[in-house]
Amino acid sequence: MSESIRGVVFDVDGVLFDTERLTFRTWTEVGAQMGWPQTGERYLEFVGQNRTDILRKMELVFGPQFPGAEFMAACSERSQQRMEREGCP
Repeated sequence: MSESIRGVVFDVDGVLFDTERLTFRTWTEVGAQMGWPQTGERYLEFVGQNRTDILRKMELVFGPQFPGAEFMAACSERSQQRMEREGCP
């Protein structure tokens, strides 16, 4: 009995590429610049969650005044710039 393979899915984020270290660094830097240094300190509580759940949890952890969408956008931009400059770990 032979079935053909129709596709393969790779989870490269954190598996093949060490993006967690990059993201921790980014959260720490962006959080400090935005006046929320505790984001880096609490980073590990958010690992492995999707963006919707992260934003929801950020509101619970940091309060409703935390600019979650702005923070995540700044982190995405900073991470992208770093990977273009230094490569992906």
